[in-house]
Amino acid sequence: MPELGKVNNEISLTAISSLLEPLLYTLANTNSTVLTDRIRDSVFHPLLESNVTLDSDSEDSEPEDLKAVDGGKLSKRTRKELKALINKKYVFANMNILLYAENYVFKVASLPEGEGIRESNREQMY
Repeated sequence: MPELGKVNNEISLTAISSLLEPLLYTLANTNSTVLTDRIRDSVFHPLLESNVTLDSDSEDSEPEDLKAVDGGKLSKRTRKELKALINKKYVFANMNILLYAENYVFKVASLPEGEGIRESNREQMY
């Protein structure tokens, strides 16, 4: 997703969902918790966190002091670059989380058992 965000952040929701479809079906069908965790942590969580609609009241009241984190050992320039890297978001203009969930995730999660989803994976899909 980071590479896609660098190349084209105007990609359509349909195209994003087509790229994610194999991963979505893997989450629905696998019995490997390692694979499930890896897909969720590496793909879906960053995508959803980067494309969340923020409330105007949800701004951070205080920025994190990176000097306190590193004990002041890093230069001011390095801390600034590090903060920019940490806060880098890959926002896709056409990514609507609610539409994606409604039209793609819930569609897979509601499939009958044996026709695309393991019953033991249903709850985590929702």
